[in-house]
Amino acid sequence: MAYDGITWNEAGIDNNTQASLIDDHMRDLMKAVRSRMAQEHVFPASQTGTNEAGWHTFITMSAQTSTPSLVYGTSTQEGCVFIDANNHLTFEASAGTTYIICRSGAGIALAAGTGTLGAIPYITSGGGTVLLAPATSGYMLVTASNTGAPVWQAFSSMNVARGVVNNGGIIPLTAGYSSASAVCFVSVNNIGTSSGGDGDNIEYLQCAVDANRQVTCRAYIRNGFYVTGTANYMIVCTR
Repeated sequence: MAYDGITWNEAGIDNNTQASLIDDHMRDLMKAVRSRMAQEHVFPASQTGTNEAGWHTFITMSAQTSTPSLVYGTSTQEGCVFIDANNHLTFEASAGTTYIICRSGAGIALAAGTGTLGAIPYITSGGGTVLLAPATSGYMLVTASNTGAPVWQAFSSMNVARGVVNNGGIIPLTAGYSSASAVCFVSVNNIGTSSGGDGDNIEYLQCAVDANRQVTCRAYIRNGFYVTGTANYMIVCTR
């Protein structure tokens, strides 16, 4: 028999074992324990102090075909961490509920379920973590307060258009935008001439746009007459 610690046989030492081989069996046992513990621990072949060994170097786990059975009662096991049959790093609570800590091939999963690509985790008021699935394209994440759950809201986009419109005309609405979101600006582009006998003595100009995007652009002449013109406009729409 080679006393190298490679094999392990708990029935190998019995009443027929020669006393002169006890030291060999002891060395074999020490080598066997060290070679196995050293797989994932600092465990040198020789040391002079207890503080020179024992730390974990890393931890590996074999996949479990079924959820471990925890002990309940006076020696209750509050929970355990294990690798499940799908190679997910999993936590099992004492009640038997399991939570995936790290999904195989998918990094850390902070909440139960498979999740959605691009989902964002957020902390609930109870301290739990929830995955918030992304909305369709063009949405952003918002929340009403620091106590409310975040929600997806359509991201505001802006469109600016400009042009010239006649007096009484309607500023055209940008396709895909609502009238309620439109803000219009106007200025005088051109005022026609009066054919009245009083000449072109302008009292004042009017250039405005109402809530229906209808433009008024005219010059008031003495005696209540006016001449119309064209207006420059700019329309800003958001959504």
